[in-house]
Amino acid sequence: MMVDAQELQRRIQVYEALYTRCAICPENCLVDRASGELGRCRLGVEGRVYKEFVHFGEEPENTPTHAIYLAGCNFRCTYCSDLPWVETPESVEVTDPDWLAERIQLRVSQGAQSVTFVGGTPDVQPLFVLQSLLQAQVSVPVVWNSNLWLSRQSLELLDGVVDVFVPDFKYGPGNCDQKLSGTSNTFRHLSDCLGDLKARDARVIVRHLLLPGHTSCCTRPVLDQLSRIWPAVRLNLMTAYRPFALVGQDGPMGAPATRKQTEPVLAALLAEFGDRLAITVDGKPWNPESTS
Repeated sequence: MMVDAQELQRRIQVYEALYTRCAICPENCLVDRASGELGRCRLGVEGRVYKEFVHFGEEPENTPTHAIYLAGCNFRCTYCSDLPWVETPESVEVTDPDWLAERIQLRVSQGAQSVTFVGGTPDVQPLFVLQSLLQAQVSVPVVWNSNLWLSRQSLELLDGVVDVFVPDFKYGPGNCDQKLSGTSNTFRHLSDCLGDLKARDARVIVRHLLLPGHTSCCTRPVLDQLSRIWPAVRLNLMTAYRPFALVGQDGPMGAPATRKQTEPVLAALLAEFGDRLAITVDGKPWNPESTS
């Protein structure tokens, strides 16, 4: 984290004002979260942590990391692994920023080499994140793992606070985002945000989950767009799709992705984009023999 405590406090005050007519994400709910009005994310000014631990399974650059899972989200992914905490964050007790600051200090003392805010999503609760960081006075990199479904103003307010952005670039330019996550125009917005991050020379690791049946409509357009916006950007292709609430439904997304499905897709993608993007598969250089 590059900003000092005084600047962090200033940005906290900016967010406090923004929450009173909330437009910190593209949903533009315009509710007064400070007075208890709820928008898409169903959160007020508070943060709600539903689990936290030292995680050894993230990208090697960020591992081991103190993973902090925040309830609430502005996506409604039909295949979400944590849907109960996404849809009803009020089921999780309000978290005191001072308590979280102590947990961050503890996890760093236990060997965490970064602190990762995930969820759910931190995109809808930056005020709580900054309040916690102010108290924790972290000495390790701060990682923001999200859908990057936040306003460009909010993204600017995170400049110098977040050391590494790990955005999930899920969907192509069609309407798959609306069908699968209940929101729209994510392709254009993420493209704009990534352009902003590139202009700031930010550290970014883009993730893309291979969704069964969505290679042509989502995966190829996303990779092509990334190669245009940010040639050689670090891209982690993720193969472990699980259907969760969609299990058993008709169509390719009703069952987990298999090696038989993913291996030919990966081979084609690496042949087409391997010289244009810095691609890993599940955090590692691709080895066809180990793909599962």
